[in-house]
Amino acid sequence: MATFDPNAGKEILLEEAKTMIKKYQTNNDGEVKAHYFSRASVNLVLLQPDAVGIRIYQATNESGERQLVLVGVDLNGKDLIEGKFADHAAGCPIACDPTSPFF
Repeated sequence: MATFDPNAGKEILLEEAKTMIKKYQTNNDGEVKAHYFSRASVNLVLLQPDAVGIRIYQATNESGERQLVLVGVDLNGKDLIEGKFADHAAGCPIACDPTSPFF
């Protein structure tokens, strides 16, 4: 099993982001393009005392729609299952920025 890296993730450039997003959208036409979470929702999970990051789980809500669930993660890579979670993101194409290069 791979070792957990609490510093996982890194900044990428706009062109790389556009390429990756376009590839996904091309291969998943008709699917949700994005999920919007408010700062308050992200902070609810991230500002827990033991949280060093967030794990984002793919999920399906009660209506059968694709959704994401945000879960806090501790320094050992363990989900904070006794903590707070976030869901109910606003999905795109309904809550989108049509001027974005990602749209």
